[in-house]
Formats: sequence, C-alpha cells, structure tokens
Amino acid sequence: MAGNPNVGKSVIFHRLSGVYAEVSNYPGTTIDLLQAQLRMGGKLLTLTDTPGVYGVGSGNEEERVARDVLLASDVVIDVVDASHLARDLFLTLQLIDMGKPLIVVLNLMDEAEASGYSVDIEELSRRLGVPVIPAVAVEGKGIEEIKAALSGHGATFRRGEVDPVVAARLNGLPQAESLLILEGDEEIAGRHRLPPGDAQEVFFLSRRRRANEIAAAVLTQKQVGRRFQQWLGEAALRPVSGVFILAVVLYGLYLVVGVGVAQNLVGFTEVRLGQEGWEPWIRGNFARYAAATISVGETSFVFPAGTARDPEQYAALAEEIAAHPDLVPTYRFESPIVKVLVG
Repeated sequence: MAGNPNVGKSVIFHRLSGVYAEVSNYPGTTIDLLQAQLRMGGKLLTLTDTPGVYGVGSGNEEERVARDVLLASDVVIDVVDASHLARDLFLTLQLIDMGKPLIVVLNLMDEAEASGYSVDIEELSRRLGVPVIPAVAVEGKGIEEIKAALSGHGATFRRGEVDPVVAARLNGLPQAESLLILEGDEEIAGRHRLPPGDAQEVFFLSRRRRANEIAAAVLTQKQVGRRFQQWLGEAALRPVSGVFILAVVLYGLYLVVGVGVAQNLVGFTEVRLGQEGWEPWIRGNFARYAAATISVGETSFVFPAGTARDPEQYAALAEEIAAHPDLVPTYRFESPIVKVLVG
C-alpha cells in the first residue's frame, strides 16, 4: 500500500486485515511497518502499509523504506485523497512510471463531496490507465471492491500509461529501478554501479503538469449546494469582499462586547440586580436590628432600634414604598461597622 500522509491508508489496511497485523521495524531504520497475511482467492498475500510519502526516492528515511518495499512488491494499492487530487496524483503517476501494476483507491470521497466537488471516476481511470475504486474507508465503503481486486474477481491490477518523457529515456534495467536512477537516486544507482541521472527536474515538472491536467479534467465543482463556509472563506480572501467581511465581523464584535456586554449586561447586573435587588434586600435585613434612617423620596422614617422593634412605623414605611414604586429606598445607618459592611 502506498500513498501520501493522512490519506487513510492505515484505516484501509485494518479494514482489509482485521486484527491479524504485525508491526516491525524496517531493517536499519526506526520506521514501523504494518504487515498482515491475507488469504484471498485461494492465494496467500502479504499486505504491507508503507510510510506516507509524497514521492518515491531516497530523500529521507520514510521515502527510502517506501521505495524498497515498493520495488519488492508485485502489485500496489495506491490510496489517494479525493479532496486533494492534484497533489496526490503526483505519487500515482510516479508509481505508473515505475511500471508497477496497481489500483487507485480514491478515498475520502465524502470530504470531496462536502467541499462541493465531484470526481469523474471513469475518466480518471481512462487517463491513468488503471482501475479506480471510490471509497470512504472509515465507513467501510469501497473495501469489498478492494478485496475483490486482491482475490482476482474484481478490478485488475494494471500498469498505467507511462509518461512519454520518461519512456523515451528508460534503459534496459527493470523499469522501476531505471526510473529511480534517472531521477538521481544514488542508492539504487550504486547497487548497479551506475552514475545517478540528472532527469529529476524534467520528470518532476512533467509529472506535476500531468497531475494538474488530469485533476482539472476529472474534477467538477458543484455550484448548487456549496457549503456556506467554503463560500465565506473564498469571499474573505478577495480584497473588496474581504474588507467588507472584516468590517461586518468587527461591527458584530462591537455589538456583542461593547453594547451587549459592556452596556446591557453590566447595566442589568449593576442596576437591576445590584441597586434594585441585592442592595435593598441586604440593607433591609440589616435595618431590622440596626439603628437606621430609611428615606423614600422626601419622607424619612427613623428606627433607633431597627425596623423589627417598631412594627407600626415599619408598616407606614411599607405603605410609602408601595405608594411610590418608582423610588428606591435609601438607608443611613448609625453604626460605623454596619456602614462599612453595607454602605
């Protein structure tokens, strides 16, 4: 199995192998390889999940491990992210140029569709020259088709259409090794006691151009039902609409923070809960037993021993408060301690 990082190879591997997987280090490296024995179509197969790479070569340890595993493989399951088709097809085209029989598993189809894209599977298969299986691995979609291909009862692993730029320069060595030598892989060149080639830039530019052309030909962006987030993201990147969206966002923040929180919320908590709710309640309870003068507008009531000791005057106070519901009673306490506690 081959593919870029984070394309769902491991999910497909576990869907195909179940629990019968062996983790081992590739000799001479710290790279973990997942391997499993599968029996399909009367054949015993060894399935290997290679490290996620963007290309096959000797640029780093992951690429070297993937390269050696792929060189030794009979067939390749190439896992491609449908939502990043142009990027991932670069590796697919390199595998085809290496002459490896393969099938392409177009995974994450749900994410591509959610982003408003549809993929012409038949056209993609025709242009690559290999079978293409659409899949959503986390949901198990496409797994049975992959198993059928492995058992020989479904899609057939095939060699694709080699880039004419590459084909014109291949030598008599095995095709995969010949390609890597031409691309400047010093390790493979050393194994055959040959100098590394200098065609990497030419091949890479041709491969990138082909990947972009194929992606453009098979991808269709739906105009109906596009996600609002995608539309908003694209609009935010444009100079005119981006400035307008920024202004709307800033104004919205002002309404939430400046008006909603600073004015309305603070005003509600300070006036309604504090001045008209909590403060009268706490002061009224202290006034039951502490000497206080309570005023309602211009009318004052003096309670030398607290309101609880003078029920008649307290009743008169209650009538005055009821007669003037728009006025908030004010309290003046005689005790310095009570003044400190409740004002």
